[in-house]
Amino acid sequence: MKLFKQLDITYKMLIFLFLIIGFLSVLIYIITKPSIKSLLTKEGWCIDRIYYKNKLIGPETLNALRMVYTNGNAPCYENADFRMNGDLFLPCVKTRLISCTWKLTTADNLQIKADTLQIFQGGYDIDVSFNNLVLRSRTTTIYGHKDKTPSPKLF
Repeated sequence: MKLFKQLDITYKMLIFLFLIIGFLSVLIYIITKPSIKSLLTKEGWCIDRIYYKNKLIGPETLNALRMVYTNGNAPCYENADFRMNGDLFLPCVKTRLISCTWKLTTADNLQIKADTLQIFQGGYDIDVSFNNLVLRSRTTTIYGHKDKTPSPKLF
């Protein structure tokens, strides 16, 4: 405090201004930060890898729709689609697309109920950003990224 008292009024004003700007920046970030639910449901996700008990098992969905794009965007063959109503469509491992349900139980925990393939069943820790998705359960880890291909949602 002794050093602060010795500063010129111009420096005191600059320090005060930076503190106000910092406080307002944090406040605006907190207010405008999207929820996990909106990050999951706003757009589709390309699923890159699925690990089960630390072994790479997919994705490898049978009859997955394959499209070729000439605009430079890499096609996304294996999609996950989180719907606002709790429906979830996941790529699979040597089977057809899996229909599941999902719900958020806490801010960073996702419950998935899958009737057909039990490797997806259970609670997942969520690490989601604007472009990347990582879902981790006790046995299964799913890695994905935001689907940037200009195709309509087909399922």
